[in-house]
Amino acid sequence: MTDISDLELEILQQINEHRATLSLAPLTFHPSIQAASFQHSTNMAKELVPFGHEGFSDRANVLVKDLKGSSAAENVAMGQKTAEEVVQGWLNSVGHRNNIEGDFNLTGISVVKNQQGEHIFTQLFIKALEPSANPSVAPKEETAEVNLNYAIFKLINKHRAGQYLSPLQINPHIQVLATQHAQDMAAGKTPFGHQGFEERAKVLLSKLQGSSVVENVASGQENAPSIVNSWLDSNSHRNNIEGDFNLTGIGIAKSENQKMFYCQILIKK
Repeated sequence: MTDISDLELEILQQINEHRATLSLAPLTFHPSIQAASFQHSTNMAKELVPFGHEGFSDRANVLVKDLKGSSAAENVAMGQKTAEEVVQGWLNSVGHRNNIEGDFNLTGISVVKNQQGEHIFTQLFIKALEPSANPSVAPKEETAEVNLNYAIFKLINKHRAGQYLSPLQINPHIQVLATQHAQDMAAGKTPFGHQGFEERAKVLLSKLQGSSVVENVASGQENAPSIVNSWLDSNSHRNNIEGDFNLTGIGIAKSENQKMFYCQILIKK
């Protein structure tokens, strides 16, 4: 996640904002899809393959199989300089727009420059299995973290709906910093808690022009209900979940001894 560029993050943010206007769930970056999109952008930039969708069937088949998915799609573009330009270009094309508005939950977006300095864009979309409703059924290793993230997100928005609160939207900038903090706690680089929160908050408030930010952390729980319930059983964490926020990111990481660490950051933009 930390290798994703600001431009790639901006593209996903704008795409998720468009999906939100249609009441569609946000897309989430997945490392395997990101790697495949990066390889295709790189191959086009180096002119190893022509600009277009050559090899898409192979990419799609591998990803759908590995992620236990059901469908895949791909958008490409060349020459645009900003996230707004490339996203609007795709939305102005029926085929590309259908992909953006499609029944997908995972994505990868890669931007690579060719020898002429032009941006080459690839976005891959995958519909993967949603988390099992039975928390005792463990998802496959390759999709466990993504599924758990999505399950936490759904439960928090379900709770907010019960309080007549608007749903949160996943924001890729927040997602990156939440994931980094979870990884740092899991690796022992920082103690369990909120160390570095002020810096994370400062970066995100500036980047997103937000007005307020809070953070929840947890460790040890193995499934989404236990994580969310532990937060709801704590007044301060519950107040964050029920607060006046509209954007969020949820980071998950596993330590060497297999202990899970979680970080959720919530922002009002």
